[in-house]
Amino acid sequence: MDSNIKKGVLFTLFSCFNSGINFLLLLILAKFLSPSDYGLLSLFTTVITLLNIVISLNTTGFFSIEYFKVNKEEHSKIIISIFVLCFFVFLCLNPILYVVSLLLPLSIKLTYTDFFLALLICLVQVISYINLEIWRLEEKVILYGIYSMLNAAINMALSIYLITSFDVGWLGRVYANLIVSIFFSLLSIYILIRYRYLTNNASFDLKCIKELLKFGIPLIPHDASSWIRQGLDRYIIAYFYSSTDVGLFSFAFNFANIIHIVGSAFNKINSVHIFKELSDIKSTSSKMLKRQSLVLITIFLAIFIIVYIGIIIVVPAFFIEYNGALKFLFPLCISALFQSIYYIYVNYLFFYKKTMRLMFITTLMSLLHVLLSLLLTQYSVLNAAYVTLFVNAMITFLVYKNSIKLIGLK
Repeated sequence: MDSNIKKGVLFTLFSCFNSGINFLLLLILAKFLSPSDYGLLSLFTTVITLLNIVISLNTTGFFSIEYFKVNKEEHSKIIISIFVLCFFVFLCLNPILYVVSLLLPLSIKLTYTDFFLALLICLVQVISYINLEIWRLEEKVILYGIYSMLNAAINMALSIYLITSFDVGWLGRVYANLIVSIFFSLLSIYILIRYRYLTNNASFDLKCIKELLKFGIPLIPHDASSWIRQGLDRYIIAYFYSSTDVGLFSFAFNFANIIHIVGSAFNKINSVHIFKELSDIKSTSSKMLKRQSLVLITIFLAIFIIVYIGIIIVVPAFFIEYNGALKFLFPLCISALFQSIYYIYVNYLFFYKKTMRLMFITTLMSLLHVLLSLLLTQYSVLNAAYVTLFVNAMITFLVYKNSIKLIGLK
């Protein structure tokens, strides 16, 4: 466990550095963009989050599950099959997004071009994701860190340059993201070929496609439900109020997301450790896994306290224009804490391929989220934050209860 915690810390440092760059970029952009433009950028970001789920039909997680079970030839077959599926979905989604862009209310100022750029970014990023996933599974922390840090740093520099040097507003961030995503995807293709994760004789087959879809499709409602809980609220706020209110809500959400970033970073290495332990049929590691879970929860709780206190000091001192965001911080920070704890236990459901069970939990809770958000947000924007807190707490509790039944963590 000690080695796992150390690697988790290293992954966390890299992830926090990368996310720190992105977070710093958001702070810098807040100086150059009005709350209204900041809100539009946030709406675009939620589009990318949703399309990232749909573009791969959630099949990339299958590669992680099968990695330790098959050889490189099978790895190559799975990767090719994922790429083919992604491109097919890309072609199918384009006309759908065109229709959606025509149906959007005027308060949501996103065009078909914006949707197309978001979809293109998601398509090319799948390649980089596979490359990073291989390094994560092989626990090559340094390579993972260098690649992701360069990606984040170049993205930040180019975004600032385009926004400050050209009159493109928030779209400068979009163009920078697209350019950098294409460059690193081409680099990833070279790396995958160089280390024979992509071979000349590799091809997809229908059996692999079926396995990918069987694994991934039940997870689409699950991950879409995550988008509902984190992204749809911004559209509901935009409908009832204005893009300025969206900007303030998003500004607070980005600060609270620091807690979520740490939880996600620890999960990158913790999930590998859990998969290894559970793959060993001789292992009797339930007590060790329980102890590790308690350690991680303690870490997340400490980070929540530090982050929350830090934010309420920093925002009034440096971002007076965004003081209206402070009221959202407490419920959103607690919500992020629950999300981090959720990561600890959801790995067990993934390993035992209980994706259908997970789908029911998250889908039902997210439908409840939509209902509560539609009913309550119209009375106060703050209600959207408390709805997020309540639903995330419920999902974490239900996933915890189902996970401990699988491996006897009581």
